[in-house]
Amino acid sequence: MAQSESALREVIGEYEDERSLTASRLDSLILRRNRFELARELLVEHGQTVEASELQTQMSELDRQIAASQALLSKLTSLIAGYRSTLQRAEQSSRP
Repeated sequence: MAQSESALREVIGEYEDERSLTASRLDSLILRRNRFELARELLVEHGQTVEASELQTQMSELDRQIAASQALLSKLTSLIAGYRSTLQRAEQSSRP
């Protein structure tokens, strides 16, 4: 049972690391998208619609990446919760 608990802790740690990386990437994507939006607004104000349209296309791609990162983050959080619950039950059942 101790090996199973150790393996669960290891898996939880790996998923937590992945969740941390995903959250960091998500923050970077959101920041980049916000910068593009500001730049696009300035381009529109100065009549540079072609360039603004190009930025809009890039923003749409970032929106897809943001949505995918959010979905992954949610999935990782759910998996971690499930593994923690399993670990907690295993720890409780192994106590005298």
